[in-house]
Amino acid sequence: MKTRSSTRPRKPPPQTYSFQSSSPSASPPPSPPPAAAPPPPPPRHRRRRSSSSFSAPDSVPDTPPHLQDQDADPDPDQDEQATPSRPPRPSARLVKKKASTAAPAPAPAPATGKAKTKATSHPGTYLDVESVTTDTHLKGYTGPYDRSMRGQTLINTWYGPEAASIRALQAQLDRWMGWPVLPPKWVGCVEEGDDIELRGRRAVEHDHHQHHHFYQQHQQHQQQPQQQPQHQPKYIPLHGPARLPYQPPHLGIRLLMGPASPDPNPDPHPHPHPHPDTPLRQPERTMYPGDAIPLTQSWLPYHEDPSPKKLSTGWILDAGGIVTGMDWCPRRAGKQLLALAVVPHADQQNYHYESEHQRPGFQGHGTVQVWELEGEREGLRMEERGRAAQRPSSRMPRLRRTICMDFGRINRVRWCPEPGGGSKTTNGTVSSEHCMAVLCGDGRVCVVANDEGDDDASF
Repeated sequence: MKTRSSTRPRKPPPQTYSFQSSSPSASPPPSPPPAAAPPPPPPRHRRRRSSSSFSAPDSVPDTPPHLQDQDADPDPDQDEQATPSRPPRPSARLVKKKASTAAPAPAPAPATGKAKTKATSHPGTYLDVESVTTDTHLKGYTGPYDRSMRGQTLINTWYGPEAASIRALQAQLDRWMGWPVLPPKWVGCVEEGDDIELRGRRAVEHDHHQHHHFYQQHQQHQQQPQQQPQHQPKYIPLHGPARLPYQPPHLGIRLLMGPASPDPNPDPHPHPHPHPDTPLRQPERTMYPGDAIPLTQSWLPYHEDPSPKKLSTGWILDAGGIVTGMDWCPRRAGKQLLALAVVPHADQQNYHYESEHQRPGFQGHGTVQVWELEGEREGLRMEERGRAAQRPSSRMPRLRRTICMDFGRINRVRWCPEPGGGSKTTNGTVSSEHCMAVLCGDGRVCVVANDEGDDDASF
């Protein structure tokens, strides 16, 4: 415990001062503590350090804290003669400790009618999700209590419990597991002894057999005697003003085709000193609705590419509008048919819909374009032509027909997987073409027969 000396000028003390002096002038008698306060703890006897101001016997105990103010008021005459230092002050930690021990316990609050409840959280509500093992195999995860699973267990969980569904999916996995990204472009790239091509042909034949069986049942149901045969509507060619609502505007679109070169169109009289920073240019071509161009691997028109190693890799078509649906006709060989559902560009322009849609015939005309394209197997050996896939031909695609309907814009188009089933054309021949289902803007679905004998070009 530290002591602090007084700031008054010190004089040599003529006599020794004691806190427990029996003289009445030394210290007044202590006042009794209040009745409500608890009795103070007994004083602890400590040895007082010797000071230059006074000397007191070591056996004299310290004055309790609550009596220091009462003992520190001596007689003024004695204060001038002897200026003893203040008694040692207890530390703040000791005073706080004594105050905490001496403070009485608070009285309990009176009980009221409402009891307060404390919200408690039930432990164990959330569970730690186990991590899935990281590997390259196919795996799945179903919950916190199951670990990763793969193989047949995963197939049964996702596609079971029907055995037919599981076998179908397992066959697809066995077929395509060898190519995680994309299958080979040419079937001839498959290694010898692999039966992937055979399984693919069997799958196509199985689908064809199912479609054919369904269509035969449908034909038998239609040919029952109690039902009258229905006459199919014929196409009516449109001429003059009747075709204006369906015909797209004859506006060209400019295309940059092929690689960029310093001089795609050489000048017959070139400059003797050309500038070294001549900008690169690309060939420019203009297309109109109904045009088509076969392309090479350099993205040039096939008949304009001067390369001796050019190959036809595709086509570019100008439908004259925005294509909202397309579908290939499922034909085995010969010319292929592509159906396009087209809406005009005017539908995408900014206009006031609330006033425009009240006009009669607002977006009431839709068109479906049927394009004819061909494939080829040129440039391959004879033993490879039967197995290799067809490549786009260098022949110009042709817009075979434009089917016009007044039931709103055409949204979707799908071909029937089976041929016409014996329906006759206008010239009496049996049709071998397919029908198509067309979803119109007013919600109806129209089935349209695409007969080969009724080829009247466009519209």
